[in-house]
Amino acid sequence: MLTPFPMKMRPRHMYHGWIKNLDEVLYFYMKSPKSYTGEDVIEISCHGGVAIAKAILDRAIGAGARQAHPGEFTKRAFLNGRMDLVQAEAVLEAINSKTIRAAEVAAGHLGGRFSREIKAVREALINVLAGIEAGIDYPEDDERGRVRKAGSIIKRQLKVIELAIEGAGYGEILKEGARVVIAGKPNVGKSSLLNRLLQEERALVTERPGTTRDTIEEPLGIKGIPIRLIDTAGIRRSRDKVELLGINRAKVSIEKADLVIALYDASCGRLEKEDHELQGLVKGRKVIVALNKSDLGVRLMTKGTLISAKTGKGFDRLLGLIAKALLKGMKTEGQTILSSRQLGCLVKAKQSLQCAVKSIRIKAGNELVALDIREAIQALGEMTGIEVSEEVIEKIFAEFCVGK
Repeated sequence: MLTPFPMKMRPRHMYHGWIKNLDEVLYFYMKSPKSYTGEDVIEISCHGGVAIAKAILDRAIGAGARQAHPGEFTKRAFLNGRMDLVQAEAVLEAINSKTIRAAEVAAGHLGGRFSREIKAVREALINVLAGIEAGIDYPEDDERGRVRKAGSIIKRQLKVIELAIEGAGYGEILKEGARVVIAGKPNVGKSSLLNRLLQEERALVTERPGTTRDTIEEPLGIKGIPIRLIDTAGIRRSRDKVELLGINRAKVSIEKADLVIALYDASCGRLEKEDHELQGLVKGRKVIVALNKSDLGVRLMTKGTLISAKTGKGFDRLLGLIAKALLKGMKTEGQTILSSRQLGCLVKAKQSLQCAVKSIRIKAGNELVALDIREAIQALGEMTGIEVSEEVIEKIFAEFCVGK
């Protein structure tokens, strides 16, 4: 298929050749175990275009190859010991990253930083367990001192796990994106605000109230945070069945929102009944009050941040408030992006270690302490893939795309 094709290729050296009667290509050989999968690999770089790539693939399959299953390359890397499960899942997180910050966190996991941290915790617990079990078989005079020392080590490892779980809150926002809903009465400037934030004319804007009759959802990155920005129908009473459907959807969006931008008209002298209805809908939720149309003069004496969707006034401050509100109460240092599987393993390990600490405190006996530590060790082993079933492995890699 490749012409000319050297009989002895040097690993990690680029070669030039032709796919006969098809394309001029570059190709190189990666020798095991120093390849992505840990196996012998040849990679071919062809000119862009779906037709050429497909034709080359068809020729390879005709010569006896087969198309890889979803995630098969990364699965082989895991099975051949090139990476653990945390690193393997980080490949998927990197592919699905919505912002550069999310990609950076995923890259940290792929590099093994987080895995090394979890494995260090597991090793420390294995050493503690060995000491506890030795005390069961060969009690010593200083048994109380040994258990007290074990308790101190367990607490330190528990703290590491708790910090990882705390960091996952921010990581979840980086991974999934935050739902930010723009809500307000008709003609208050919701669609104009959406367009200004997106820096494009995405939503139709007219002077006629009730133009937006359904939710409009668009992705946006604000200070490294991926956001799903949602414009909604104006909150008011209406007899129009189509508009009512939009208003009901707006209310559902508010209920599901991570953050609501409650929009009011700064140029209006008082709050109207629709504004009061909005206040009731957002009560108890995470809210930013924005007073739009400040370019027309400020007459509304309500606390909020002044903006103008028309001129862009106050938008730098608004962006800062959005980021601050979304991250409030979250740990943004040492953040982790965890899959639901990984988070479940960490929570299980945390609970087991909390039980171990309690058992030591109430002097419940070394057997119970050992049991709790053993459960935590198993949970951490499941997380990194040291102890994991074939069913879990298949489920993880089935989520990957072909070619990864």
